[in-house]
Amino acid sequence: MNSENQTMKASFLAALPLAITATLLSPHLARAVGAATTIHHHDTTSFQRVLAARGIDNLQTEDFEDSFARFLPANEFAACIEPVGSHSNDACFERGGMPDGVRISSGSRFGVIVLGTEILGSESLVGGGWPYRLSPSSINDTVLDFDDGPTVISLDVFGFGIDSGWAVGSAPIVVEVFDLDGVMRDSFQVQGTGPSDPSVVAIDSEVPIGQIRVGADIQAAGAMIDNLVFGGGPGRLEATPATVEFGTVAVGDSALLPVSFTNRGYLDAIVGDVPAPAEPFVLDEDDCSGATLAPGESCTVMFAFVPGYGDLFSADIDIPVAEPGRGATLSFAGSASATGGAQ
Repeated sequence: MNSENQTMKASFLAALPLAITATLLSPHLARAVGAATTIHHHDTTSFQRVLAARGIDNLQTEDFEDSFARFLPANEFAACIEPVGSHSNDACFERGGMPDGVRISSGSRFGVIVLGTEILGSESLVGGGWPYRLSPSSINDTVLDFDDGPTVISLDVFGFGIDSGWAVGSAPIVVEVFDLDGVMRDSFQVQGTGPSDPSVVAIDSEVPIGQIRVGADIQAAGAMIDNLVFGGGPGRLEATPATVEFGTVAVGDSALLPVSFTNRGYLDAIVGDVPAPAEPFVLDEDDCSGATLAPGESCTVMFAFVPGYGDLFSADIDIPVAEPGRGATLSFAGSASATGGAQ
């Protein structure tokens, strides 16, 4: 690694002309929330209970310990090429060093950094938007963009003041939560007791989350994050079986097979109209169209195979689910013979 070009020294941050201002002591003005709040807040214990109660088993984590910053002195930091994600290959991470499904960038595009432990006095490496600008127009949020719409998220937020480039004291930090459409669902403030004292932000949401922004609304302050955990997601329909195999059926006869549709996601799945497959496959009985399936719930559709002539047949249908849920694709296969019965 080229230490001159890829590794930024803590002394460079210290040389910037920043100072704590009286705004650190000013009351925070809350930002407007653009939609009805559907976010629930938890402490660490209740968050773990939510994960267990909902059977969330797809959690991913990021603690920055795989960053190349682990090879640097504890009073230095690494500068990343943003957005930082699983495809990054720079001074911060090698490819695959971060989990899929999340990207980290800075709100003002001034860069993302990973700090050594001595800079904040943290127990482990932390990362986020580079907090080195003084002008209010240059405040640099840490932006987390999620690809798959998680519904449970936890992270440690470090808020600190900056004096002559050094982290001192604590600072109020604003956390904003947006859905997949970019609508703000929640905005709240957290504050620890000092640079090394993080606030735990643990939320579960009734809608999939598309983005979280973490940052100071005041001059001469910064925010870093650590121990990101995310998972859950929207409703997701799973068909069992995924391919309906009718085997061989005599022309003029018919065969019936059921298909179970189960919500394998973590929010309700509202099933749309189940379409009829192409002949000679037939939608016989439908208990799923319009159903609202809670996580883990199922419904059943009966399909028939009624061939009118000998041949091999196949078809596919897509079963829709109201957004942001995800539907399922169902395949059909069967053959018809002039003599004989179902096999």
